[in-house]
Amino acid sequence: MKLSDLQVVVQIIDLAAEKGIFKGADLKTVGEVRERMIEFVKANAQPVEGTPSAEGAAGNESTNTNAE
Repeated sequence: MKLSDLQVVVQIIDLAAEKGIFKGADLKTVGEVRERMIEFVKANAQPVEGTPSAEGAAGNESTNTNAE
């Protein structure tokens, strides 16, 4: 598994939350897993010269916890 795979999983979680796939009770757990994935990607990303740092490595980092 590559870091890019985890980035895609974060995007899938975001999309599913936007579409209301998760129940309210699930959002805390899903959000915690999402945050751990983002932190793992940041911690393991290799910055490439001429590109933004690992800060944006996980894509959109806004948490949508209002999708009930």
